Amino acid sequence: MNNYKYVDLAHKAINNLFKNAKQRKESNPARKNAYDDLKVLNKLTEIKATKYDVSHFRVYKIDLDPSTKGDEFYVEKKILINWFQKNLPNSRTFNEEIFNAQGSSVGQSDKTQFSQDPVKSFLSQAIRFDDSILRGNNWTYSIASTPAKFQNKAAKTIEREANKYPLNILQENLSTISIFQKIRFPINGKGYEYAGTYNGKNLILKNDYELAKTFHHEFSSVLMQQYPRETKMLKEEFYSLSPQYTFGGPYGGVKFLAKYEEGQIKFDAYTQTLFSKGFVNSYGTSTFEEDVNTLSEDLFAGEKRLWEAYNKLENNKVKYPLLRAKIDSLIAFYNRIDSQFTKAYFQSFVS
Repeated sequence: MNNYKYVDLAHKAINNLFKNAKQRKESNPARKNAYDDLKVLNKLTEIKATKYDVSHFRVYKIDLDPSTKGDEFYVEKKILINWFQKNLPNSRTFNEEIFNAQGSSVGQSDKTQFSQDPVKSFLSQAIRFDDSILRGNNWTYSIASTPAKFQNKAAKTIEREANKYPLNILQENLSTISIFQKIRFPINGKGYEYAGTYNGKNLILKNDYELAKTFHHEFSSVLMQQYPRETKMLKEEFYSLSPQYTFGGPYGGVKFLAKYEEGQIKFDAYTQTLFSKGFVNSYGTSTFEEDVNTLSEDLFAGEKRLWEAYNKLENNKVKYPLLRAKIDSLIAFYNRIDSQFTKAYFQSFVS
């Protein structure tokens, strides 16, 4: 995409974000800031900027009318970030820099005005390291709290991964993210340790080296719950490709883990046998939901082995057609939720 195309996109953002800004300002003086932001965006389209690119999109301070000798208005950072996150691929990085349109440095006071990232602000309310989510609920989980010295790193991991979603998707589909050092789930009188679960819009995650993947794993379940029509389509597509799962009904994944802990079944991952059947690991063979969960975590984590299998050819033919079909179907599911989610977008996470 050429540099100046972003100017056109910013101009479209005006109509998307402030279609009735003038009327709102006239009817409600409190809306003056939004109207001023509209004027800034209009001015933005007139600037021949030299650096409009995906990884360094900048928020501008602009003197709208030089004759006013310093009467400046400011683009509200979250407005631009939200629009670009929704409409452009790889826009998760549009939250890093503030830049004066005329090239001069921005003062510390200006930096403070833009310092609060909207995703970070949302997560500051959502992330918890206490057991408050378990109180008053008939849940039988056994947990161990995350020590204070590990909490900052865990929060930063969640922040990094959450930025891969548009802000509105997070706000509409997540209430809390509780992070514990250990989680145990009782089955048949025994307690089995596991990495995460969800209840409604609440995630319960174990703080370990798989935390990033676990976040996407459990959030994919929430999204399936929140988007029933899109999930119905996905389920039909997956069952046409994988008509049988190891366990049916509720808690199929937990039953799988119980069998695994008891040594009755093995856990394999990224093998040719699994790929040929359309799976990335044996846990995904347990239920439709776990199938989606395991593929989703790999999509968002940029799992290199997933894409290598996806692109693998043999005798000039796709080697793992079932796996490729499932991945394409899952990407289509996410794309129906938000157009930001494309194959190119997911592939951009591969390092």
